[in-house]
Amino acid sequence: MLTGAFYLGNGEEAREFLLDDDVDEPADAQLARIKEFHAQDGQRSSALSQALHDYAGLAESLKDRLVEADEAFDVRLIAEARKLAEDLQRRALEAAPEAGASAAATTIRNQLLRLMVERIGAIRKTAAHVFRRHPEIAREVTSAYERRRRAAARREKARKVAEAGQANGKPAAAPVPGTAVPSTN
Repeated sequence: MLTGAFYLGNGEEAREFLLDDDVDEPADAQLARIKEFHAQDGQRSSALSQALHDYAGLAESLKDRLVEADEAFDVRLIAEARKLAEDLQRRALEAAPEAGASAAATTIRNQLLRLMVERIGAIRKTAAHVFRRHPEIAREVTSAYERRRRAAARREKARKVAEAGQANGKPAAAPVPGTAVPSTN
């Protein structure tokens, strides 16, 4: 991929120098579209392959002008960039996992995650029991996500109880301890 970045960098300098002549032409618009399209590409080989292909196409259309503007410009770079783009694209296709292998790996990953979640749950349950007389320590080993989820469930339950009471013409039920009754602003 470093070689691809080299081709892009060298070609980009030459193209921008050539097209920065204050003359509006189709190549200027094409360069702007290519730059905008590839602005967020990152370092993926598929993105680099497409960028090399696009810039090589533009350089091919400007080849005579590039040589005229810069005698040191090596036109072989255009063909090499296209070949490199094809090689990168081929390698990306070869490296892609098969659907069956990907599904098998996903299944194994999910099974391992399930075992891990069960083990963490058992550890937290044991810690809650061991430290039941020390709530400040027990809170450190409990899941913040689970605490928020339980608090949200209590609030939701209190809200439903309050709505059901209002719908039946009864006064609102007392809130569950440790929860705030949502305001109706």
